[in-house]
Amino acid sequence: MLGGLARRVASVDKLKAEKHPVILVDSGRLFKDPRVGEDAEKVSMNARLISRAYSRMGVHAVNVGDLELLQGIPFLKEQASQGLNLISANLVDASSKKTIFPPYFIYNVENFRVAFFGLLSSDMGQEIRKAMGEDAVAIDPVKTAEEMVARLREEADIVILLSSLGLDKEREIISKIPGIHFVMGGHEGRFFHTMLKESETFVVQSYWAGMYTGRLDLTLKNTTSIFHDAGEKFRIKKEIADLDRRLERIKIVLDEGKSNVLEFTYQKITKKRAQLQETLDSLNRLPYTENLFKWQMVPLDNSYREDREVVDWIRKAGFTASAKK
Repeated sequence: MLGGLARRVASVDKLKAEKHPVILVDSGRLFKDPRVGEDAEKVSMNARLISRAYSRMGVHAVNVGDLELLQGIPFLKEQASQGLNLISANLVDASSKKTIFPPYFIYNVENFRVAFFGLLSSDMGQEIRKAMGEDAVAIDPVKTAEEMVARLREEADIVILLSSLGLDKEREIISKIPGIHFVMGGHEGRFFHTMLKESETFVVQSYWAGMYTGRLDLTLKNTTSIFHDAGEKFRIKKEIADLDRRLERIKIVLDEGKSNVLEFTYQKITKKRAQLQETLDSLNRLPYTENLFKWQMVPLDNSYREDREVVDWIRKAGFTASAKK
């Protein structure tokens, strides 16, 4: 995991070099689970290294998840004071009911305001509640989301939820509360090549253990348009090309009179191709003023050099890591 951390830093440096506005966020569950039996001091050092690297990258917002809470609120406050930009809209002080960390973050890019707010589950186990202490509590995420979206739709143009809730709870929020453009989750560690669409909201999950980084490219044209998946046209074109190859092979067999059974398959594929073409034509007719997005999961493999500074931190902390030259 820590070896991948050095690659993550290098990948961010490469992204920033592209000279486009870059917003760096994380949906939470950064730290290792101290309940797995590993030495507590080592787990704490691991968390400190991750926090330090995220501060080094300039990550704008990190949602507090359950694994963060297992480190304890004092630890999280300490890391926040050192540059880890934690947010949470429903983690509050038990007495005052005020949020312990900022509930949201707004990034201004050109003429658009992009807002991120964070949520974690209020249904957590005894070990997490014990680690949180009596001075902190996670309140209802659905009610909190309703209040946040109403507020952020006034203060921002794009609203994005950083979630450590899980897909079922995310879907519940979307079904009850319109106005969220994207949900970025990671609680379950699922791998999504493409975003799910729920109503007018797009949902994605990031893979576990930091093996991939998710990249969401936004092309913003106006504040009122819904978003369309710019990568959908590429995927449809590829699928049409695959179907054309299948149809060509089947037609050869049919023309030779070797099989009549394939006639039904040929008609079925032809119908599917026509439907895809219709969808593609519809996408091509979209006006230039529409907002677009493109999502991709980028593997942090050996093609990325490891950031030497982070590798040095890891070695000095007693963990093993090797820099790729």
